[in-house]
Amino acid sequence: MKAVILAGGLGTRLQPYTTFLPKPMLPLGEKPILEHLIDWTRKNGVKSVVLCVSYLRKTIEDYFEDGKRFGVSIEYAVSNRPLATAGQLKTAEKFIDDTFVCMYGDSIFDFNLRNMINQHKKKKSFVTMSLYEYKTNLPYGVIETTKTDKV
Repeated sequence: MKAVILAGGLGTRLQPYTTFLPKPMLPLGEKPILEHLIDWTRKNGVKSVVLCVSYLRKTIEDYFEDGKRFGVSIEYAVSNRPLATAGQLKTAEKFIDDTFVCMYGDSIFDFNLRNMINQHKKKKSFVTMSLYEYKTNLPYGVIETTKTDKV
């Protein structure tokens, strides 16, 4: 099982903070957001990571290197220009040969990923999504589900 982490965006909504630092590398406490995310995947049994990088990618590559010091193996899917979600995922295609989990590199999670993976396999699902319900008026990130949890 691999984790594909999309970490190549420009982070324009957080400028000027992201002028010299990619958004996944912004500090949260004493560590970058991306390190928290990699720790979380490792603690949930996923120890192989593909980082999709572009904007200021050397910052990420120099910090994480091959991942050994974080207890994971890291490969880099590199784009020479920032891509949207599907484009970033496409750059990781050559690293993926089986079921994988995909997440944004600026996210923080606190749920049992291992349980979600087990449920995905048990149900033989094509796609499994982790969603969090809250009320919002935002024009993006909104997903509607049926009473049987179908998207």
